[in-house]
Amino acid sequence: MAKKKSAKKKSRKKSEPRPRKAIRKAKSASPKTAKRRRFVEGLVDGKSMRKAALDAGYTESMANDAGRKILPAVQKDFQDALAAKIPLDILLDRIAAGLSATETKIAQKDGEFTDERELIAWEARRRYAELTAKLMGYMVEKVEIGGSETAPLVFDLNVNFIDPESAESAS
Repeated sequence: MAKKKSAKKKSRKKSEPRPRKAIRKAKSASPKTAKRRRFVEGLVDGKSMRKAALDAGYTESMANDAGRKILPAVQKDFQDALAAKIPLDILLDRIAAGLSATETKIAQKDGEFTDERELIAWEARRRYAELTAKLMGYMVEKVEIGGSETAPLVFDLNVNFIDPESAESAS
């Protein structure tokens, strides 16, 4: 009689998150998959979408419209790779710092520095607030509601604003 080997699996509590995996580099990957992997690596390294696409081997026309033609197919891979490279606590710290950004303005006269002021960087704060709203799901870039491109969907939206005090007195 042959003995059966029992393999023990390392158990994981249900409350523990599954470890995130970076992009897999398969040796037998198709050229299309290899291009996508190189594109994602370029984005994670901080390249622009166009530069990452060109370096990955995409054509000029694909690179010029990488955000629409390439990114949707690799978005999950990009998120996984980014999460593996940048821990969430560091990302949150950077966003918090951006929400309170300041800039230093320096004045000079006749080549001499005369004044230095720390001012609120409104543009940077606006951009970080927009990023935060998007990440938290409060702001959506584009919403499509049925219909087709040839026949747009038309509807009426009526919004009535009421004064909270008058609503309480009416009830």
